[in-house]
Amino acid sequence: MKETEAVEREVADCWRTSIIDMAPGRIAFRTQRLMACVADAKAAGAVSGRYAAIARGVEQALFAEQGRAVPMNIDAATAVIYAELGFAPPLARGLFCLSRSVGILAHAWEQMQQGRRNKGPTPKRFLYTYEPATDAGSSAE
Repeated sequence: MKETEAVEREVADCWRTSIIDMAPGRIAFRTQRLMACVADAKAAGAVSGRYAAIARGVEQALFAEQGRAVPMNIDAATAVIYAELGFAPPLARGLFCLSRSVGILAHAWEQMQQGRRNKGPTPKRFLYTYEPATDAGSSAE
């Protein structure tokens, strides 16, 4: 048990240095559903639940330090699932990258179909305009 607590503290330290707030409500709900699936798999004996317990311990450690809930995001839940399924970390990282790539492509396609600007990191007040360059020196042949 002491080893698990040390790992939880170490992971919490790492997350604290890089993440301020890990998940808004909508994403947190999806994460909770995934973690419930992991709990069901543990109850059925399909997975050990070790990595889910570590992730929950990290959440508790962050709560104890921050005084507020800092729920894991969907990426953390995905990492838990890959670990519970026995994937080696390099394979899990590759699967994660593939899933994120598919997600961003689907999102970009969806945005393009709406006929509005593609949402991005630029706030709406900084909208850009594009005016194609005209080649005044060219002639029709």
